[in-house]
Amino acid sequence: MYGSNLTRLAGIASGMDTDSLVKKLMDAERIPVNKMKQSREKLGWQSDAYRKWNSEIFSFRSKTLLDMKMSSKYGTFSTTSSKTDIISANATADAIPGTYKLKVNQLAEGASLSGKVKSGELVNEDQTITVNVNGKIGTIDIKKTDTMQDIVDKFNKAQDSEGKSLGIQAMYDSTLNQFVVRTRNTGSSQELSISSSDNSSSNLLTQLGFSTSQVSTYTGDANTKLNTKLVADGGTPVTLSLKLEKGATSETKTVTLNPGETVSDLISKLKTEGINASYDEKTQKFTLFSSDSDVTAVSLKADDTGIDTALGLDQPLAVSSEYKAVGKDAKVNFNGQDVVLGTNTAKFFGVNYTLKAVDTEGVTVTVSRDLDAEIKNIKEFVDKYNEILDKLNKAINEPVYKKFQPLTDEERKALTEKQAEQWDEKAKSGLLRRDNILSSLVNNMRLSMTSTVNNGSEYNSLAAIGIKSENYKDKGKLTIDEIKLRKALEEDPEAVQNLFIQGSDITEEDIKKDPKKRNQQGLIHRLSGSFGDAFAELTKKAGVTGNAQDDQSIVGKLLQSMDKRISSMEARLIDRENRYYRQFTAMEKAMSKYNSQSSWLMQQFGGGAS
Repeated sequence: MYGSNLTRLAGIASGMDTDSLVKKLMDAERIPVNKMKQSREKLGWQSDAYRKWNSEIFSFRSKTLLDMKMSSKYGTFSTTSSKTDIISANATADAIPGTYKLKVNQLAEGASLSGKVKSGELVNEDQTITVNVNGKIGTIDIKKTDTMQDIVDKFNKAQDSEGKSLGIQAMYDSTLNQFVVRTRNTGSSQELSISSSDNSSSNLLTQLGFSTSQVSTYTGDANTKLNTKLVADGGTPVTLSLKLEKGATSETKTVTLNPGETVSDLISKLKTEGINASYDEKTQKFTLFSSDSDVTAVSLKADDTGIDTALGLDQPLAVSSEYKAVGKDAKVNFNGQDVVLGTNTAKFFGVNYTLKAVDTEGVTVTVSRDLDAEIKNIKEFVDKYNEILDKLNKAINEPVYKKFQPLTDEERKALTEKQAEQWDEKAKSGLLRRDNILSSLVNNMRLSMTSTVNNGSEYNSLAAIGIKSENYKDKGKLTIDEIKLRKALEEDPEAVQNLFIQGSDITEEDIKKDPKKRNQQGLIHRLSGSFGDAFAELTKKAGVTGNAQDDQSIVGKLLQSMDKRISSMEARLIDRENRYYRQFTAMEKAMSKYNSQSSWLMQQFGGGAS
């Protein structure tokens, strides 16, 4: 029943089964509504089928076709290293086949400070550690109750004033009893300095056993700049004495400045001696420290009073409690040429190298074409192409079973769950049979894969490289002659690549203006265009998965219209059912009244006879 709330007299006077009679009347009235519901359900199935295909088409275009646009799919190289524990190599599509000789003279390292932790308490009182990484400064609050693990965690979480990580890594090895902190990045550009607010001999840095050279600082003249000439043009060379203290011993080196050379030149010359020097024009601070862990202090003196005054070398030397370190560059010899790198990775002639250890004897790396990998890539693409083509062909050729329409609610109740599933399967068959959008896509796919490409080679079609459809019954599915494909890749690999991905800069607008440009496009770009068009048309027709709440597609609007019509028809059915019940109720009342009158008359006549 459709929700009538009328007071009903179900056959009390007439003896008729009123509900059964109304149901039969309503069954006839309900036929147009059921047909509309069936049409609506079938259209809903069709909408779901369109959306499912939209997802498949999008996936094939954004994954398979996009993947095949990569040049690495066609220019595949294999590499072998004579010492994989020293150097590993990975070739890109730009690699040049050949044999290369490499020597690793030094690995790149981050700036690192380390020490053997002293016994006893780590700190006697709270203190603040200042960490400077390439000019980014952060502070770490150390509590006297902190454990070694607490300290490691605080270093690893250290941030600058903007809340950004300082990019350092701290570690403690309990077996070796060693603490290490280093920059995550490598190379000589990496600078790390650490100081403590506690200047006593028992501060944290001392307890951690840092033995790297402390920083020596001179205060120069206010007029001194990086480009200030320390030796006048036309003057005579000046010698500076560089003293390196190593515990109880010391070592002195000399550095010579020539006429016209500046503060920057001096800094460069000191670096060649293993001394990291810098000059701050704002503070006039001239700092020195050694990257040699055995050197505990550094000092500098010139035999020229002008230089001493300019750099403050004639003033007392300030040795701070700051510990400083710089990273190291990797030093490699590639085919006889020395190369300096900031990291342990490099790319030469399209090959990516990873440096793992020092080996001055040399490593041989051989780069060669990997035809097996290229053939595998093409075969995988053809398999995926055949798979989606087969699905499309089945969809547009699927039979329609006209006798199997969507089940009504009453019909579904009369079937078992298995029977209903089998019925639905038949009813859903052929929803997209001969669909214009999918049929057009199939035609465009087959046309794209059989047409030639103007790539300037005899290998200008799939058939020319051994890929074709053998039988018309296969409906465009492709087979591969691997021998022919291998021959094409060996003889003209560039032509094979162009056959697939040539003309990436040609747009659909260009082709509309000049259809001949279509022949300049590689097969993958043609397919991508066809799949893109199909996706756009399906989206316009049925929308995409997930937009049911606001579906403005053609089918979506039609479904909304049908829902409104069904609601209106349902409302009219309720009115019709109520009308039938009112009529039967009126009849029952009339018959009841008639029966009452008849009974009274019978009583009267019966009374007269007595």
